[in-house]
Amino acid sequence: APGQMVLGAIFAMLVGVYLPGPRFLVLPVSVLVAALGGGLWGAIPGWLKARFGAHEVINTILLNFVAASLLLFILSSNPTFAAPAKRIIFFLAAVIAASIVGLLIPLLRRFLSRSP
Repeated sequence: APGQMVLGAIFAMLVGVYLPGPRFLVLPVSVLVAALGGGLWGAIPGWLKARFGAHEVINTILLNFVAASLLLFILSSNPTFAAPAKRIIFFLAAVIAASIVGLLIPLLRRFLSRSP
């Protein structure tokens, strides 16, 4: 469901930004935390179905809007993410340089330059 994806992205974003550590460790941890966050968000409609007999499809659709609103709140209230565009570009460059993705970009450029 889209809400689970959004919550997984929020969890991965927070881990990637605030977890100091070596890049080979941050990426797998952020993926695991994203899966955990999405799973916990998906468990809410299941719990509502088991406890109150609520329809899980309706609850999931409604929780998608809650997840989107939560993402907008986090992005607009945190000064790290609500920074001007120049700071965001610098921040993304720092994140890419500190992650394993920074190692993959030169390989991707090499691959794309050889493709017809």
